[in-house]
Amino acid sequence: MVSSNGYSFPHNALEQAQKTAKGWRELEQRLDITVLDIEDFEQLIEKATELSDKCNALREERSKIVAERNKILNEMWGHTKRIRNAAKSILGDDSPDMRALGLLPVNARRKK
Repeated sequence: MVSSNGYSFPHNALEQAQKTAKGWRELEQRLDITVLDIEDFEQLIEKATELSDKCNALREERSKIVAERNKILNEMWGHTKRIRNAAKSILGDDSPDMRALGLLPVNARRKK
């Protein structure tokens, strides 16, 4: 199975590898795999576990940062709308000064 990122391993590959290593240790006397070394396999698992833990920590940190950013963007957008609405009421919808706020005057929108 090849995932969308181009790698072919299941989502729980680390968990499966850990179970396999544990079983291999239990069956070590009866399971002689000469081309593979259990210590090398366990080192790979350890490295993958460390990197997986880092990924999870970064995912949590990113989630907190995104939530903080979204809160600020929401407050900022509220201010943006209030400023624009105040300008419309003070200057009028047809004022060419509305362009300074990133808006087209109503009469410019009608001409299209």
